[in-house]
Amino acid sequence: MYRAGVKSDNNAAERSLRPSVVMRKITGGNRSAKGARNHHEVIMSVMGTWQKQGMDVLSHGEEYMRNRVR
Repeated sequence: MYRAGVKSDNNAAERSLRPSVVMRKITGGNRSAKGARNHHEVIMSVMGTWQKQGMDVLSHGEEYMRNRVR
C-alpha cells in the first residue's frame, strides 16, 4: 500500500483468476480423481505467473511435465 508503483487494490489479481473461475463453473469443477490430481487452479496460477513474467508458457510447461514424469 505504501510502495510506489504498487497498486493498493487486488483488482488485477481478481481479473486474472476470472477465466479459471468461469471454466470451473461451466465444467462443474474437478469432479474426477484425475481432475483433483491435476489441481486446475494451481496450474492456471503458475501459467498466469509465467505469462506475466514474459516467459514462454508452452516451453516451460513442457519442461515441467518432462521433469515430473521421470
